[in-house]
Amino acid sequence: MKFQMITTAAVMTACVSVSQASAASFDGDTQFGSILSIRASGELHWAKGSTSVSTGDPIITGVWGGNNQGAGTVKEIAVGDIDFDGFGDILTARNIFDTTGPVTWTERNSATTAGGVGGVSFNVSPANSIAMGELDFDGNGDMILGRDDGWITWVERIGNNVTSNISQNKGGVVSVDIGDLDGDGNGDVVIARPDGMINWTERVGDSLTGVFTGANTSLANTIRIGNMDNDGDGDVIVGRADGQISWAERDGNNLTGRGSFNVGGVIDLALADESDGGNGGGDVFIARPDGTVLWVEADPINQNFHSVATSPLIAGIGASLTSIDVGDLNGNGMLDIVVGLDDGVGGGSLAWLEVQGTSIVVLDPFYNMGSPIVDLRIADRVVPAVLVGDLNSDGFVGIDDLNLVLGNWNQNVTPGNPLEGDPNGDGFVGIDDLNEVLGNWNAGTPPPPSAVPEPATLALLGMGAATVLRRRK
Repeated sequence: MKFQMITTAAVMTACVSVSQASAASFDGDTQFGSILSIRASGELHWAKGSTSVSTGDPIITGVWGGNNQGAGTVKEIAVGDIDFDGFGDILTARNIFDTTGPVTWTERNSATTAGGVGGVSFNVSPANSIAMGELDFDGNGDMILGRDDGWITWVERIGNNVTSNISQNKGGVVSVDIGDLDGDGNGDVVIARPDGMINWTERVGDSLTGVFTGANTSLANTIRIGNMDNDGDGDVIVGRADGQISWAERDGNNLTGRGSFNVGGVIDLALADESDGGNGGGDVFIARPDGTVLWVEADPINQNFHSVATSPLIAGIGASLTSIDVGDLNGNGMLDIVVGLDDGVGGGSLAWLEVQGTSIVVLDPFYNMGSPIVDLRIADRVVPAVLVGDLNSDGFVGIDDLNLVLGNWNQNVTPGNPLEGDPNGDGFVGIDDLNEVLGNWNAGTPPPPSAVPEPATLALLGMGAATVLRRRK
């Protein structure tokens, strides 16, 4: 049994650290979101959620298509604003080896057009995956490329170009994602490897440092960083070739497997947070081989999943789903799902679904794209920040979170349950859990003033807590 002492000074010494919220805005339209996709023909395509002029029904409307990058050469796309000029950017991972490199940068030029930007002059191995995020928060957008040769390359935007920063051998790359697993302000990269292992690499200065490799998840095809249990730790969700999804939790500098769930097959997956109004943990939406979308929700207590809803059949006979993403296309506060399809005979389409209560409803089942969809992303959405130290998920790190730790001090509890004061997931409430709250004190949006103690009151609480804990010693 472990025991740590809290001092009044420790309670009063607090700093704030919170991971950044990011907005993947493509055209700045706050009414309708954008759908950016790449077709097997090699062309990019920009569509939007809309409503029919004649019926008022939700429909997908095409905006622009072009910037052909060669049939069969593009594996994945990423969408954001890497140059922070207010114009959305599309980055594509190209599965070829040529003098222009494996990334093409396309920027939104106006409300209805997009085009290539700058020279893309670096040259690395053909890429199979791409993720966009902020690794070093220096005002230059960052990308991570997963490569066919088993390496990753960190690519940074410099002016109207992109520059290769550093490459590392990861022993194979199936899928990559960027986030902040540990809330320290350094971007983290997670890699699903062909051997089923997850590799966690962190940005340190201008380099990348391996943190952990393990948490075998069987044969993976997709990896994403999200927040499944609202405990301030980033979570990793992996889609697997055996039809299951796996959840790995960040515990210090480790990733620990929490639970797996049979979803009947995984083509692609997307994560959301509290899409059903806060009835549980984070949500996973899976495009399945049978042509349906399955919605499963994380159980923060048992750290596993349960099914919520399955969509009606989307893909027809001979057709299949190829990709999925989630956002809010029509600004009504309900989560929307877009899937790409391949009809099996050289054609393809997009379908728009929406979460309504605990059901998935098909709004527009067929928008003809003329070619199978390889990958897609929904833009014009806000990705929730992971608020480190907010144990009760009220959007603020304060006295209620401190009380959850103090109320269970020196106790063995359910591992990783923030409501029992154990955000670090070791099953024991102690100094590490306290430091996570104190290190992020006052982060977020405060609750009503009556619920926030004055500084003098907080000092008294700290001294009282220290006294109580000395008596327990």
